[in-house]
Amino acid sequence: MTRLFRDDQDFTIRRVKAILQSSDDPAKISRLMIAELEGALVEIRGLASGRLADRHEWRRRMAEAKFREENWRQKAEVALSLGRGDLARAALVEKHNAVAEAAGVASEVALLDEVIRDSEEETAKIGYLLRDLKARQTSSRKRLASH
Repeated sequence: MTRLFRDDQDFTIRRVKAILQSSDDPAKISRLMIAELEGALVEIRGLASGRLADRHEWRRRMAEAKFREENWRQKAEVALSLGRGDLARAALVEKHNAVAEAAGVASEVALLDEVIRDSEEETAKIGYLLRDLKARQTSSRKRLASH
């Protein structure tokens, strides 16, 4: 995975170099690319923060469902101890519903975890490219200033 990530970065850097070298005004293109990447970074981070909030909400729902599951289990036990099989069965049905809800919520949390992981990887890629472009821009400015 790391090798694949590195190859992807190298390919992107080569494409950026080619664009800058073929441009009539590499400084202008560099500034435009930096601005575009910074905008993309802000957008991705904004979306990721929304997904983090969603994941927090889904985890809260999962905790509630597990609490209801335990609560209905206890109610079923009490009903059985009192000889109320009808109430125990009803409580077990509700417990089963809470278990099903918790399972559904867990799958949503897993999906959000994957989306968040992808966002973090994308942020890292863009951050790497942005740092590289800024370093190139700085070295280019220094070269121009020394001439």
